[in-house]
Amino acid sequence: MTVNHWVVGSNPTLGAMLIDPQLRLNNPIIGKRIQLVNCTDEFTLLKYGDLGTVTFVDDTGTIFVNWDNGSKLGLLPGVDQWRIIHD
Repeated sequence: MTVNHWVVGSNPTLGAMLIDPQLRLNNPIIGKRIQLVNCTDEFTLLKYGDLGTVTFVDDTGTIFVNWDNGSKLGLLPGVDQWRIIHD
């Protein structure tokens, strides 16, 4: 399993960084299964180990996920942590 070290996005120190629109539409993470490691949203019901499928990456790098538990919460690169599940 790989931690999200290559995904471009928001950074708590630098703020939001825009990514190339072409990369956003053809981002190789779209469609990948991921496992949550840590989420900073204090109101979410997501927990360590929850699984989901990446559906979209917006222009600030937020990773939108359809979580298996029904949640649609997005993840913030540089803030939240997840692993890509490799087949």
